[in-house]
Amino acid sequence: MSKITRRSFIQKAGLFTAGGAAISADLPGYKSNTANAQVLPEWLNLTQETALEPDLPIIDPHHHFWDRPNNRYMLEDLLEDTAAHNVRQTVFVECTSMYRADGPEELKVIGETEFVQGIAAKSASGGYGDKRIAAGIVGSADLRLGDKVAPVLEAHIAASPQRFRGIRHRAAWADRSVLPNLPADAPRNILLDSDFRKGYAHLRTYGLSFEGWLYHTHISDLTDLAKTFPDTTIIFNHLGGPIGVGSFAGRRDEVFQAWKPDVAKLAECPNVVAKVGGIQMVVNGYGWHEREKPPTSDELLAANKDWYNYIIDQFGPDRCMFESNFPVDKLSCSYTVLWNQFKKLTSGFSADERAAMFHDTAMRTTVRVMAARDLKGLAIRIFAHSPFAIAAVKYPTPSLVLATTSASGDPAMGLAAVPDAAELAPEAAPVAISPIFFTPASAASYASRAISTVRSHARTAPVFAATTAALTAS
Repeated sequence: MSKITRRSFIQKAGLFTAGGAAISADLPGYKSNTANAQVLPEWLNLTQETALEPDLPIIDPHHHFWDRPNNRYMLEDLLEDTAAHNVRQTVFVECTSMYRADGPEELKVIGETEFVQGIAAKSASGGYGDKRIAAGIVGSADLRLGDKVAPVLEAHIAASPQRFRGIRHRAAWADRSVLPNLPADAPRNILLDSDFRKGYAHLRTYGLSFEGWLYHTHISDLTDLAKTFPDTTIIFNHLGGPIGVGSFAGRRDEVFQAWKPDVAKLAECPNVVAKVGGIQMVVNGYGWHEREKPPTSDELLAANKDWYNYIIDQFGPDRCMFESNFPVDKLSCSYTVLWNQFKKLTSGFSADERAAMFHDTAMRTTVRVMAARDLKGLAIRIFAHSPFAIAAVKYPTPSLVLATTSASGDPAMGLAAVPDAAELAPEAAPVAISPIFFTPASAASYASRAISTVRSHARTAPVFAATTAALTAS
């Protein structure tokens, strides 16, 4: 067999390379190296491992899907990659896939949520096995729209009411002298921008999280954002993107020492959780993609363990979750090898600590909706869609709480119910908040059926007395 490298294959595939990164020339406005590079199975197969602890439950909180010319990563591909490990659920994170071709510019991003919602529905059918792919969906919205971003967030939720979880607005900026050929084209210091922050403030209203994707040179901006908006959950992506190419090539120890105090300050913010992984990209500078053979899990661990251990020490296992960042990190290694690395890393941790990092933190922060801290504000937005909207708030207990509009379309009736609903289960946070839209004819029927399921919970009765009368009167 002739020697095969990632660089040689990318060149043979008809893509052009820039600093070892493949960039698509046929996607106007899309400048990511990561979403267009090809993966050669024959090269990945040169390093094979058996999955360690194959029964350990995993939630993968960060992966992508796309279907582009000569480059496809879809449900079947992810299922093949995850087959060896016990991946129970996954979370899709935006990657500019399948934007709408028509309509208002700011709403074109909704196409991606619609696209992934379809994939998630296929997975949920059970026809593709018992994994639940895209159980959470993170989309994109231009938060610089300020207050005008609200309809965009509402459209995302409407497109995937059971799965939509948060927004990623990329903040990965670097001076071109640092990264002359790699994506670094976010506005500089965008996280400090006043218009951005006006839009960001709306995430709290909808119970949405924010995915913080940036380079290590701007972690302090994310810390300022976290402190300014302490009620919004931030999920720290890819260890803060430590750069290892361009002017940072060969300076890994220096970058590590500069990175540590910034991470420590960010970890002081209780509303921030960290994804541990996502540093096998071209920009991180390991050069795995240029090797004759992909790395083993031992090689990955040797290169990454200081970074991983430090962030786990700072955030604690209950605020950390391992991520694949596939298929982007697939440029460097296989899925089996990647997760073997994480399992070896944590061999000395307790069972509870490992459960948190492999599954529980992701379940709490990415698969399930966080506790709605502003149910009244959420109701206002939901009711703006339809005079016959119902917001269903599901708790871990069998109770079901409904906030409804009146027959006249006045949301006051529903808003009056919301504060009461928040008191129904003080011991447990809501795990799902779903806007459901009805015609007048169907609203009363649904409400009656739903209310009948919670009649045994005496404390709920007062909440539904007025709403039932209002809806049935219609």
